Amino acid sequence: MVRYTQLRWSTIFTENASDQLTLILRYCGVEKTIEIVMEVYESQALDPHVNRYRFRDDWWS
Repeated sequence: MVRYTQLRWSTIFTENASDQLTLILRYCGVEKTIEIVMEVYESQALDPHVNRYRFRDDWWS
């Protein structure tokens, strides 16, 4: 069995995310349109912790 590092696994997943989304939407009976894609991107881009204090911000800001 091949073992991937977390960085390699995340790179592979990111490169194939669009294809995976297409397969999932097709399985659910949803046609992939630009509107659907933008709705998914907008819903995933929101930061639920936007006002949270981040301990490391003082170090790397």
